[in-house]
Amino acid sequence: MRQTSILPVINQLCAVASGLILLIGLAAVLYAVLARSLFNEPATWAFDLTSYGLLFVVFLASARTLEQHGHIRIDFLLSRLRDRPKRWVEVLTQALGLVFLLLLLWATSRKTLESVEGDWVSPSIYEFPLRYVYWIMPVGMALMVLTAFAKLGAAVRHARQFTAD
Repeated sequence: MRQTSILPVINQLCAVASGLILLIGLAAVLYAVLARSLFNEPATWAFDLTSYGLLFVVFLASARTLEQHGHIRIDFLLSRLRDRPKRWVEVLTQALGLVFLLLLLWATSRKTLESVEGDWVSPSIYEFPLRYVYWIMPVGMALMVLTAFAKLGAAVRHARQFTAD
């Protein structure tokens, strides 16, 4: 009996949220263009909203993209291998990808903590506290790490299953 995981549901919800944030950013840019061109009134807040919104878009959607095999993948060497070595090379690449994501999780967590401790603010006229923006980086990376762990587990099970047959 196969147990279902909540992780794909969370990843899907984050991807939907990412799309909604993208639509809000699009509306803000459209408003800013119209306000400037029709009424000669700049919407200076739109730049902050869209630039920090894009950070949310990327980090909310990245785990779902990983889950769906949507990230760039170079497999011309992998396609030349036989089935058994191919499956173990897949395990190796999943493990290396997980190590990379763990390093990114560490780096983004460190940078977020620095922004909180240093009370960093945006360089715009609004001086928005960056702690309200940077937290999405370690959260998104944590979701990617969990997804990578799941993918590594699946790759190991797949390789062992082929070896057992």
